This record gives sequence, structure tokens and C-alpha cells, in this order.
Amino acid sequence: MSRISFVGWLQISGPTFAAMVFGFALLWNVQQTTSEQVVDLGRTLGRLEGSIAGVDRSLEALDSRIERLGASVERLGERISELGPS
Repeated sequence: MSRISFVGWLQISGPTFAAMVFGFALLWNVQQTTSEQVVDLGRTLGRLEGSIAGVDRSLEALDSRIERLGASVERLGERISELGPS
């Protein structure tokens, strides 16, 4: 049985280890990027939900103002009727 020297072993296995390290680094970077994108997406969704809630509050306030305006128009119509010819 023949023995291989450390240098010989390194020449044979070095490229394999280099490829493994490169692959691991690549996967690690992709995972980190994906995690950052998920966090950014969560923040964006949170802001969007906040904006939607703000729009809902604005619509509710607008509905209330429209109701008050309708009541004012009715009172104005009644006063106009009272002022008209009898």
C-alpha cells in the first residue's frame, strides 16, 4: 500500500474543500439576504396596514361629516320652506 504525502493529499482534496467553502459561503449569503428581505417585507406590510387603518379612520370621519352635512341640509330646507309663500 502506497502512502500519499500531505502535499499530494492537499493537491487532490484542496479544490474540493475550496468548492465546499465557496458553496457554504454562497448559501450563507443567500440565506442572510433572504432573511433581510423577509424582515423588510414585514416592515413594509406593517406600514401598509397602518396606512390602511388611517384610511379607514379617515373614511369613518368623512361618513360622520356627511351625516352632519345631510342633517344641516334638511334643517336648511325646512327653514326655506317656512320662509316661502304660504
